[in-house]
Amino acid sequence: MKQKFIILTVILFSGFVIFVSLLAERYFKISTIEVREETIKKETFRRQNVDRKLIKIAINDGYFPIVYPEDYRVDSFLKLIDELPPLGANPHTSHYLCNEGYGLVKFKSDRFGFRNDDKIWDNINLLKNKVLLIGDSYAHGCCVKKEDSIAGNINGNVFNVAMGGNDPHIYNSSVNVFTNHVEPETLVVVIYDNDFRLNKKKDLFDNIVSKQGYICGDEPCKKIVQTSIAAQELLISLQKNIGKRGSFMTRLIGYFRFEYLGKRINFIKKKYFSNDLTLILQKLALNSKKKCESANCNLFFVYIPNSETYRPNILAKSNRESLFNFLKDNKIQYIDMNKYFEDFNREDLYAVQGPHLSPKGYKFVADKINQYIQIVN
Repeated sequence: MKQKFIILTVILFSGFVIFVSLLAERYFKISTIEVREETIKKETFRRQNVDRKLIKIAINDGYFPIVYPEDYRVDSFLKLIDELPPLGANPHTSHYLCNEGYGLVKFKSDRFGFRNDDKIWDNINLLKNKVLLIGDSYAHGCCVKKEDSIAGNINGNVFNVAMGGNDPHIYNSSVNVFTNHVEPETLVVVIYDNDFRLNKKKDLFDNIVSKQGYICGDEPCKKIVQTSIAAQELLISLQKNIGKRGSFMTRLIGYFRFEYLGKRINFIKKKYFSNDLTLILQKLALNSKKKCESANCNLFFVYIPNSETYRPNILAKSNRESLFNFLKDNKIQYIDMNKYFEDFNREDLYAVQGPHLSPKGYKFVADKINQYIQIVN
């Protein structure tokens, strides 16, 4: 009886804390990177009335959905993997990407599942002016054509190993694998506003500490390819609904997960008590510097600000200040695109129907990177 009382008390107290934190979040507008209500409606309408039709046509034309690296962490089916998770999508596959007002973007992945011409991996040691680009969807080039992306506008031979949904844990793994393999003259790590949320001590991707076991010769190792193929087949068989919002009960259960409560508490802590740079971002910065010193390359961190229309965040300023202070203290160069964006109409720099950048915005970022590369060279 006593044990049941304790369990009930814990449940009720947890519910009370969640309720109070949600009220506080509403009252103080302290949100991680919440989408404004009007943009939710716009995105939902676009996904249900435009994207679904475009995706159906793409599938009929032989294009496939992407299994992103983060899916191996969050998907209940893919989380069972005990080998090294892939850092890219399915290799040599025609994928559809996304639509934010420029049509449904498509691409064919290279041997590692990235958005490169596969030939760039041939005779890699003979290439000059190699640039290794690491990041999430912004570095990947969502949701524009390749020639309009950051990678498509950087001068040199660009190895784009970024993927949508990536975070600092995955960035760090990409640094470990591809800095040694590519041996670039320049390493560019793109940081976006949501990269400050994650602060886990351990992660599935932390197991990838080098290219050993991931790259065999000039190709991904057989196990990596097999995992990618199996994951894509599973995704197709599950026939996930694109653009469908979770039911009320699904979202309600999400509120009562300890993970959700932890995020709220951590957010309040960062807002009102301390704003230290997350441990994984510190690790990423120091590891990138170490790897670049070993490979004799130039390192740049590039910060891309959030869209105030689609992804407002009250902590954006303090987040980037904590990043810049850490990079300064460790003598790591960085490009603050927020400073440069202030001189332009931000409506022109972001997509017409989404939170990512427009072709103009992506090119603007690439131009700044080119300027920094030219200075150090």
